Amino acid sequence: MAPARSRSAVTDRPRGAATTGLGDLPYRDVDTALDRVWDAHPELPYWPRLPKRDRREGMIGQFLGRFPYLQLRRPTPTLSVEGDSPELARAIDEIRARSGDATCPELGEAEAAAWHGLLGRITALPKADRPSFVKGQITGPLTAASLAKDLRGRPLATFPGALEAVATFLGDLALDQARKISELGATPIVFVDEPLLARLDPANDGETIERVTTILRATTHALHDAGALVALSCEGRFSWPVLFGLDVDWIAFDVDLALDSLREHADAALAWIEAGRGFAFGIVPIGSFDESFDAERRAAGLVESLTAALGSYQDARRLVQHSLLTPASGTLMQSEATDLAITTALAETSTRLRKMRKSICFRISSGTSVRSFSLALGRITVRIPDRCAASTFSFTPPIGRISPRSEISPVIATSCRTGRRLKSEASASVTVTPADGPSLGTAPSGKCTWMSRSSNSSGSICSSSARDRT
Repeated sequence: MAPARSRSAVTDRPRGAATTGLGDLPYRDVDTALDRVWDAHPELPYWPRLPKRDRREGMIGQFLGRFPYLQLRRPTPTLSVEGDSPELARAIDEIRARSGDATCPELGEAEAAAWHGLLGRITALPKADRPSFVKGQITGPLTAASLAKDLRGRPLATFPGALEAVATFLGDLALDQARKISELGATPIVFVDEPLLARLDPANDGETIERVTTILRATTHALHDAGALVALSCEGRFSWPVLFGLDVDWIAFDVDLALDSLREHADAALAWIEAGRGFAFGIVPIGSFDESFDAERRAAGLVESLTAALGSYQDARRLVQHSLLTPASGTLMQSEATDLAITTALAETSTRLRKMRKSICFRISSGTSVRSFSLALGRITVRIPDRCAASTFSFTPPIGRISPRSEISPVIATSCRTGRRLKSEASASVTVTPADGPSLGTAPSGKCTWMSRSSNSSGSICSSSARDRT
């Protein structure tokens, strides 16, 4: 029996192609960081993490820093006890039993200075001048529980009940953010950063995926009940069917890494739109960003790529109207000047998307096939994470296929307005020759087998570092 679908009672959404930021920023000063956020994202301001200000502001330490027995040792957050110790077992049971209790934790100013600074700024504004939406964030339970280790280096997630306890702990932090944002008269939008979800293989890790998605649904339902909207942020080439099975309002991802694969799930994407949900497109690359970035080409490429995937221009535009725009990841490893250039490029891309008219003709309509979303988005090369480079080169040729599919490749005439074939030209054919990721470190490849001590749960987890996207 399929689980009941959850939908937030909030009917308003940010305007299509509204921009917001993700994860870590390169600033040490809280006011400087918030000034940049406020200027760059007036429709959806957020509070950034600032690890250069304090190491406790990392994606694990910030949210699990007060988890029992966890110490923020470098380079890995580590428990002061072994994972199978009676002390940790008791702490896990206590956390799982306290959900909804008034003693639930909240983010302290020491580890989340920008969060407290943002609340103060909004509070100081007249109610009429306050933003309608504010973005909050947490690290996802799978990622947090996998990257935190015990004294013997074993992931916290591998111990009985630990994943659920971490989910409860993080969920309480998310609910606290949602409540505080709502008290200021804004609609909270909580991003759940779950990059390690993409490391699970549906063919081999079905039980683990079901366990994790059940937890994520429960978190989403609780946030919906609190009047919040929810986005799930993933990385890499994740499983679209798994994500479409969740009840979040947006799926956030790097378009250069995952948009190609959406073509294979067009029907599910259309159903996603019909349900009033959308995407948060990570449309400005970070590691490869430079002054050659072309906002107009990037915007046109996104719509062209979505048109190719969904089959019609109207559906592509409708999807954009339901979606947000973000950088591909946080900008911690960039200079402050580059961060400013990236947010400027993001704003320009949003403006271009909003100004597009149906009269625009795309290459897909004029007979040039779109070989890949990456090319349509204005990229000639696609960045491959270092961990994959050797294996990718071994199994793929250095260039793409350059010959047509057959002696004669038909190109069906299509309407520039709809992207659908014209009956009067349906027989026309010609011969045609067809023609980045994270700024932070990405988890190395490989999976360690998760042999849970719990009798009814098993699966696999990547116990490596992951970039953040919240």
